[in-house]
Amino acid sequence: MCGKAVKTVMERHYRKGVEESQFNAGTADPLQDLMILCQHSATNEEIPMTWRDRITVDSTVCHGKPCIKGTRVMVSVVLDNIAAGETPDQISTAYHLAKEDVQAALQYAAELVRGRIVSLETGAA
Repeated sequence: MCGKAVKTVMERHYRKGVEESQFNAGTADPLQDLMILCQHSATNEEIPMTWRDRITVDSTVCHGKPCIKGTRVMVSVVLDNIAAGETPDQISTAYHLAKEDVQAALQYAAELVRGRIVSLETGAA
């Protein structure tokens, strides 16, 4: 019944040498991801987009920095613009991106920091 979802996970995320924990649709738990994808498959709903659908890393493009797929727009540029107060609409227009590309950049950044601990000075404001 959810064979389509499993196939989608494998097509989207299988890379030689990638850990099983990276076969996901955006949550920290691969089993939860498969359950979400199976639910969408069972109801013939569109399977949700993940950042992996829109972000690529290619050593020949932008020195191997993560970029929006099919462009030379680095994820860091999108995030810098968001930090500067630009709206997703403004970023999409300025860099000729889809709004989903901007969302994917945010999802990518969230996943990067999810597993990292950054020491902060206590009492810092």
